[in-house]
Amino acid sequence: MLLAIVLDDRGNSGAGLGNIAFDSLHEQLFVSDLETGLVHRFDLDGNDLGQFDHGMEGRPVKELEAVSFDPATGVDIESADFDPMDPDTWNLAASQRRVWGLAVHGERLYYAVGEGPQVWSVGIDAQTGAFAGDPR
Repeated sequence: MLLAIVLDDRGNSGAGLGNIAFDSLHEQLFVSDLETGLVHRFDLDGNDLGQFDHGMEGRPVKELEAVSFDPATGVDIESADFDPMDPDTWNLAASQRRVWGLAVHGERLYYAVGEGPQVWSVGIDAQTGAFAGDPR
């Protein structure tokens, strides 16, 4: 299986993946993208079934300012400004939306956020396996 981490035809430019978690009940994978801050939901054939955006969907639930991804950003790994030993040059998502540390438990996806750090969760729809839209 090959996973392509893409957002609106824009591939990840270099920051990479945060974590992968397997949901055995729905036979799917959750993958965090350290560049966009999104969590992608994949079937076992590698098809992207949707995304969850903590910065735009999670934060406002707690009356925190929404933090969006700027698709104009990117990193050129061949540039002299890029240093593989310096994470400040990797185009990581803002800490308020940078998601990693994924785990599935029951019908929820738990995840860590760089700001804090904090632990949040979002429901997994029992029937479809989709994000339930109830972050906490």
